[in-house]
Amino acid sequence: MDTNLKFIGKISSGFKHRSECPRQPSSNLEPAQLIINKDFLHAAEGLHIGDEIYIFTWLHKSDRNILKCHPRGDKNIPKKGVFATRSPDRPNPIGLHRVRILNIHDNVFTIHPIEVMDNTPVIDIKIVSYGRYKIHFGPYIDGKIAMEIKKTGYRAWLRGLISGVNGNISALDNDGHMVITNSGVNKGMIEPGDLAAYDMVGDRVLYGNPSSEYRMHINIYKNQSRARAILHTHPLNIIIASEKFNNFLEKIEVFEKEIFLEKIGFVEPLKPGSLELAQAVGKLSVKKQLIVLKEHGLIVYGKTLKECLSLSEELEKLAEMANKLF
Repeated sequence: MDTNLKFIGKISSGFKHRSECPRQPSSNLEPAQLIINKDFLHAAEGLHIGDEIYIFTWLHKSDRNILKCHPRGDKNIPKKGVFATRSPDRPNPIGLHRVRILNIHDNVFTIHPIEVMDNTPVIDIKIVSYGRYKIHFGPYIDGKIAMEIKKTGYRAWLRGLISGVNGNISALDNDGHMVITNSGVNKGMIEPGDLAAYDMVGDRVLYGNPSSEYRMHINIYKNQSRARAILHTHPLNIIIASEKFNNFLEKIEVFEKEIFLEKIGFVEPLKPGSLELAQAVGKLSVKKQLIVLKEHGLIVYGKTLKECLSLSEELEKLAEMANKLF
C-alpha cells in the first residue's frame, strides 16, 4: 500500500506568516493563486473559470502532536479534540478549502477565497459537483443559484409575467454576493453570460453588467433580512388593475384576499432604474413582501425564487379577477 503523498502544486498568497492567516475564509480576502506543478497539469483538464473546487492542502507549519485545543484559539472556551474543530494543528494536517476559480493562465489558477500561507503545498483538487447544475455561468456565480434563476425566468415568461427583456431576477449566495440578471437579457432564455455578480459587502460589481434595477434589489436585501431571492416582473393584469384602483384587492371578495392585503404595498410612479425608486421600494420592503410599482410592475422577495414566483402568480390571478369584475 503506497501511502506517500505527492505535492501537486502550491498556493501563492499574501500571507507570509501563519499568524497573519485569518481563522476562516471570507469574501473580503484578496484572491490567491493555485500553482499546479506542470507534471500534473493534465489532471486539471476540464476545470473552467467559474467552477467551484475543493482544494486539499498540507498545512506544513502545523504541530502534528497536538490532540486538543481551544476552539478558534479562545482560551475562554473549553478544549476539544482537534477532530471536533478546524484547527490546523492535528495528526495529519490536511486543510480543506472551497474556492471559486476566477481566472486560468497556463498552470496558474486565480482562486477565491482561501486563507492559507504563501507556499502552502497542495495535495489534491476535487470539483464541487452540482449534478445537473454543472453549467458555467461565470466567475463568482454559484451554479445552483444560476440554474434557479434560469428556471424562474423561463416559468415567469411561460406564465406571461414577463416578456422580451423586461423584469429582473436575483438571489443571494453564501459568500455575500448577489447574483442578478444582466441588463437587456431575455428572462425566458437565460444562458451562460447572462448573469452578473455583485459584492454586497464591498458594494461593487464583480462580474457582468447587472440590470438597471440592481439598486432596487440591493435596497431590499439591506432592509429585509428575510429576503434571499427577488423576482421583478411586469404582469399585465396587476399593472392595469393598479391604474384603475388604489388597491384592487379591496374590489374582490375571495378568501385569499385577506392573506395578500397584509403583504401588499404600493409605490407611486417613479422612473425605472432611479435611486428614488430603489429607496422607496427598500423602505416599503421592511413591512411589505409584495410591492406593486404603479405603471411599472411587481417586485416580490422571499426565501426562495420558488416562493417569489408562486406569490407573483397568485397576485396576478387576483388582479385578473378584479379587472373582469369591474
